[in-house]
Amino acid sequence: MLVTKYPVINSSEHELSNWLISAGIDTTKLVMNTLPDGERRLVAACPISAGEKILTLPESHLMSAAEARQSVIGEKISEAGLNHHSAHSFLAAYILQERQGKDSFWSLYLDALPADFNHVPLFYSADELLLLKSSPVLEMALNRRFTLEQDYNQLKVIEEFNDYSLLDYMWARTAINTRCFSLNGDVVMAPFMDFANHEPQPNARWRAGEDKASLQLVCQENIAPGEEITISYGSKSNRRFYGSYGFVRADDSYNCARITLALNPGDPLLNEKMGLLAIRDTSFDFDIGANEEHGFLQVMKFLRISTASQLLENDRAYDRPMTKTGELVALEAFLSCTRQMLAMYDLPSTQAAEASISAMNRENSEMFLAQEKHTLNSYVLLASTAITLLTHGNSLQYLRQDIETDYQADLLALVQAPA
Repeated sequence: MLVTKYPVINSSEHELSNWLISAGIDTTKLVMNTLPDGERRLVAACPISAGEKILTLPESHLMSAAEARQSVIGEKISEAGLNHHSAHSFLAAYILQERQGKDSFWSLYLDALPADFNHVPLFYSADELLLLKSSPVLEMALNRRFTLEQDYNQLKVIEEFNDYSLLDYMWARTAINTRCFSLNGDVVMAPFMDFANHEPQPNARWRAGEDKASLQLVCQENIAPGEEITISYGSKSNRRFYGSYGFVRADDSYNCARITLALNPGDPLLNEKMGLLAIRDTSFDFDIGANEEHGFLQVMKFLRISTASQLLENDRAYDRPMTKTGELVALEAFLSCTRQMLAMYDLPSTQAAEASISAMNRENSEMFLAQEKHTLNSYVLLASTAITLLTHGNSLQYLRQDIETDYQADLLALVQAPA
């Protein structure tokens, strides 16, 4: 008998497994269980060796956007001249059509999908969104709502689509966004396989089968019975994971934060600076953090140009520190901006109705905001020590941080260069 840490679910998930088995699909290496908070996960039902196939889903049991386009509602969308809608839109409409149908081939799979995604900021209540007022995740969630509402209103020209509410459409789009796979340039939903959770160092990976039409889950390292089977959702920042999937990684390497920089509208070199920076607006948002490659370096380039009293013709000249004086001015501007961004996290909290805030969403929002503040504080420390280095000495003791090591090397080279 398989012993797992958490109880096995024997309802719709069990029926889903039986549905796959009835089609000749081997699911015997997998079992699904649930945590006390309701989170579901895949675990190994037996020892699985590295390189071994865990699950293979044939084309017949992959719900694809290509199939959605050829469905009744997909053809209606095309006939209405809405072909410009994304593959996700077609697939969402198809999911809603099949979810409503009594005898759908996909009914057991759709029944096993989460009933709601209330843990994703897109579905947060107004009071829960207020918890995020200092974070760009709030803008991310609101923009997502606006985009999906626009899509929904366009699709409502189709009579059949009026059977579905905006909330239904948002649910379907989120089910796709959080669970889909890419196969041969198409978007597919993969029953049972899509319950695998994310790990940055997963013990399994997915790939196209030998026939190029199936999807396989393959073991990457030996997995013991009862051990969770995980895959990677990609290299994303905690903001992406939280904003799109509704979970927050504890690993600091996923942290990031946003700062907004602006050119001085009264600067006599404004047009030239905008040309060098290749921007049309005077303000620009930058994401910085360990998972944001070149983000801080782009910030410093922006500041070297924005604070310059004279300009060089080649923008690449500003990729690295050039003079101690110029770099000090840029770092002071960065430090001031970063401290202003930090101050936003300390604004008084708006009184919220506790009944409309779930414990999980409060915990996740607090954890995520703490990570953003930690990231900004790390950059405050980096800038402060860099300023100290440029102002008072050339000792290596000033720069010994784990972030932006390329920048630290450039700065030390500037300080140690012959006068």
